Amino acid sequence: MSENQHKHLLSAISGYLPRAGEVCKADAEDVDTIIDTLHATFKVKATEPGILPPGKTLLDVFQKGLEAFGVSEVANPWAETKPVDMVESSPVFQKFLASVQKKGYFKDCEEGSEEYDSRYQKVLNKFKKRLETQKEDDSKKVGEADALKDEGNAALKLGAYENACQKYRQAIEACPSGPNSHVYYCNLAAALSFMDKHEEAAQACVESLACNKKYSKAYSRLGYARASLDQYESAVEAYEKALALEPTSATIQKALASVRSKLPNQAHRTPAPSGGSRTAPEAPGGMPDLSALQGMMAGMAGGENGGMPNLGSIMSNPAFMSMAQNMMQDPNMMAMAQNMMRDPNAMAQAQQMMGGMSGGGNGMPDLSAMASMMGGTAANNDQGTNSDSSPDFKEAN
Repeated sequence: MSENQHKHLLSAISGYLPRAGEVCKADAEDVDTIIDTLHATFKVKATEPGILPPGKTLLDVFQKGLEAFGVSEVANPWAETKPVDMVESSPVFQKFLASVQKKGYFKDCEEGSEEYDSRYQKVLNKFKKRLETQKEDDSKKVGEADALKDEGNAALKLGAYENACQKYRQAIEACPSGPNSHVYYCNLAAALSFMDKHEEAAQACVESLACNKKYSKAYSRLGYARASLDQYESAVEAYEKALALEPTSATIQKALASVRSKLPNQAHRTPAPSGGSRTAPEAPGGMPDLSALQGMMAGMAGGENGGMPNLGSIMSNPAFMSMAQNMMQDPNMMAMAQNMMRDPNAMAQAQQMMGGMSGGGNGMPDLSAMASMMGGTAANNDQGTNSDSSPDFKEAN
């Protein structure tokens, strides 16, 4: 600023002081003394023309400046910057303050006055105290819930699934939306899956993801529950989300591949044997396509009993043996075979259809021996089987 600009400002201050004296109830003689001292000290003439527009005072300029810089009318722009109070600026406190104002707590208090500031500080202190109490309560609830979760984990390892479910539900009730609540829901899903309650397990996984949408184990267990309910498309979607969060997980990769193979539009085929023949394709329900077997049997007809083929030659055929092995590895087929073998009427009909040649006539195997063989195979297949679409439930979090 130039010297003239400074003098213009001092002249404006000189013109403002009488008005300030009236508003602030200052002694008029003291105000006059200040003005005279100002003129004498800075060589400012009382009659010196100013640069303010007609009808505008220094106070008008000051108020415009406050607005331009976004300074509150009650704030002191020259005071040290007040640290930002995160609680005071939080939406939760602002909502609390609005409710207090609505109840008339600040009635007859002009904003910016000492009384207003005093009441405002009381409201803020009360809110902070309530917030601290809430944090202490939440911390206590989390501790109780984690202890219940640990008890549930211990029960799960012992196979006490009902007890595990009870503990996990108690943990959820104690802390339904805490930092570890997603784990309680997900562990509950694991216990429910062990009891084949897959619908409830799926819902528990959904609740877990509502607490933490980036919890991969909840997606994985949701995929298992959906697959167990034959909802393969939903299961694939869940496993894909789990894999996106854990791209290197071999368990999730294996489960996803297993469920994808069960989709209706992706019939599963095993690699062809070295002889070049293929195994029968799997139909959507898990049954093998018997059209290939039917054609092969017709081609090998020529036995003594009305075109009945010699089963000895059939059993030596690599394609038939490969197909038979796949059928015996299919749990659905094995269950059907076992049920048929246990039914005397079905056995009698089968013997009659095949010419009554039990005991090995013309290469015909004894069906009672076959029943024993298939029953033993099924028993062996059931031992220790685990679905490839199952996540690792050995240990809960």
